[in-house]
Amino acid sequence: MRHMGMENKRSFSQENIKSAQKSIDWAQGYLDDGLGSYATGLGIESFESFEDMKVLDLGAGAHLQFARGLKKAGIKADVVSFSPAFADESWRDNIINRKESDKIVAGMGEELPFASGSFDRVVCLDVVEHLITYERYITFLKEITRILAPKGIAYIAPMIETKFNRSAIVIPKEELEKLLENKVDVNWQLTRKVLKYFKLTLEKKE
Repeated sequence: MRHMGMENKRSFSQENIKSAQKSIDWAQGYLDDGLGSYATGLGIESFESFEDMKVLDLGAGAHLQFARGLKKAGIKADVVSFSPAFADESWRDNIINRKESDKIVAGMGEELPFASGSFDRVVCLDVVEHLITYERYITFLKEITRILAPKGIAYIAPMIETKFNRSAIVIPKEELEKLLENKVDVNWQLTRKVLKYFKLTLEKKE
């Protein structure tokens, strides 16, 4: 039982929640490039390994383009599209080309409303740079680690090498593995040489 004043302190504020809910607005006017955006941004050449997997699109946009992109490519997977914006009724009702079969869940990435080991794959594109603080960033990565199933893989990008934005910083492999309690194997891959963007891959141990 928790005692008064002993609750876990959240790494995000009400203002952070409001900002996150509004962050989907920019996606309305963007071209729906389906899997193309994810392939480029996450450095994934093929999504065939996603077949029959339980997948979380962490930070889905207004088009739900990852879930629909997999379907269009003929890849059968159980995809959950996740965004804090989906807490807003008007957004839920006005998702572009919304279908009853779309699986959408609202929430903050720092407190994922899923049981541990729920997903075989996690894709996360253009999210971490919005977390603002280092504390939120690490909490976010810990939550992704928690909901990954054994041998599950998370793909997260873009990350950067700069001290000015610690909410998306490239943390050395051994240091990050220690922060994540050695529950995952950490790998970094350079995806854009000019801007020096990196992809982070977390692979859950058995």
